[in-house]
Amino acid sequence: GDGRWSMAAQDLSGWPDGEVTATVTGSNQHGIAAEAVTETATLSTAKPTLTSVVSNPTSGKTGDKIGVTATFSVAVNNATAKLGLSDVTWTSGQDTAVWVGEVEIPSSSAADTEFAYTVTGFSDINGNLGDESTSGIVYLTPSIVIDPISGGVINSSDITNVVVSGNTSRFDDSQKVILVLSNSKDAQTKTAEASVQGDGSWSMTAQDLTGWPDGEVVTATVTGSNQHGIAAEAVTETATLSAAKPTLTSMVSNPTSGKTGDRIGVTATFSVAVSNATAKLGLSDVTWTSGQGTAVWVGEVEIPSSSAADTEFAYTVTGFSDINGNLGDESTSGIVYLTPSIVIDPISGGVINSSDITNVVVSGNTSRFDDSQKVILVLSNSKDAQTKTAEASVQGDGSWSMTAQDLSGWPDGEVTATVTGSNQHGIAAEAVTETATLSTAKPTLTSVVSNPTSG
Repeated sequence: GDGRWSMAAQDLSGWPDGEVTATVTGSNQHGIAAEAVTETATLSTAKPTLTSVVSNPTSGKTGDKIGVTATFSVAVNNATAKLGLSDVTWTSGQDTAVWVGEVEIPSSSAADTEFAYTVTGFSDINGNLGDESTSGIVYLTPSIVIDPISGGVINSSDITNVVVSGNTSRFDDSQKVILVLSNSKDAQTKTAEASVQGDGSWSMTAQDLTGWPDGEVVTATVTGSNQHGIAAEAVTETATLSAAKPTLTSMVSNPTSGKTGDRIGVTATFSVAVSNATAKLGLSDVTWTSGQGTAVWVGEVEIPSSSAADTEFAYTVTGFSDINGNLGDESTSGIVYLTPSIVIDPISGGVINSSDITNVVVSGNTSRFDDSQKVILVLSNSKDAQTKTAEASVQGDGSWSMTAQDLSGWPDGEVTATVTGSNQHGIAAEAVTETATLSTAKPTLTSVVSNPTSG
């Protein structure tokens, strides 16, 4: 009634995008034809698409802010984007085909290796809404961890077999990590390569550091890139190379000599502080009273049983190790000399008579005297101050014999022989004595009495 008209809706599906022309004709109730009229419209049904999302840089770690450039097939509006759970903040792009912004790499687990962008809400100038699109990869930086090396100290037990191992995250099975060992003293290095296992772990072939300077810091540096060519940050771990064995410097006894059963003091000095030292003097155990964890150990020991042929005992020290676990070699050190002894044979059967007086021989034996050592004889009497002194050499069998002494003119009485001497180690034997009675007065006939005096 108001002159308006409306056609039934038409389905133009399948028509190509471009210009659509509507031409309308008609005649009224009097058969008079109206002039044909046209109207045009642009057919634009193609949805805008996301061409690419490019990150700069293309990798990073949680919390890093990176640049983002999104490119669309046509100019668009109202694009929103996320990297994982992090929103992209656009700084430019509205009504253009290229959008620029930045995003913070979101939190991740060790199992995560990458994040993709999800872009939604974008529409072209004709109102065509683009489909949600996932594009662009941000790789998460891989990481390497080195386990402590030999507990932080490489000792003599470890030095030929130094193992460096550790773990990775975001490395595929069979990727490689590279180890470089160096020290703080010289230019020596060792390089090795290991494959990452399925659980992310790696372990280098054992390295032999024999000949590397002792007491220096050894640094292990491990590098590697994962399956995406993303390099992990180089990591280092250090250990001190301490392979020098502790040594026994000295064993000092106080006194330095004695006889079986005597208890003497012992002081052991080591090159460094040690633990768990044990020591023996011959077959006798040293009892330590102090020393554990120090370089100076103090104790005592009983001089063991011995034979006359024994002249000395040495200490044997074992089991000692330093704070780094280096075990010292068994060491023999320090001498305890056994006290020598002298014996005097009976002199002239105990009586020096007129037949003996011009040829008094004093002899005897020794123990723990070397051949050619000297013993000294002093003869004295119980009546006056006369003495005789002589010297004799000890023979190979330990015996000695003084040159015969002439005691003519000595008063009858008791004669004492005192013999002293020190052996080849300067150890004095206890002085020994032997006595004999000097009786040289000849008996005389005092009288002859007959009974009866005649007959």
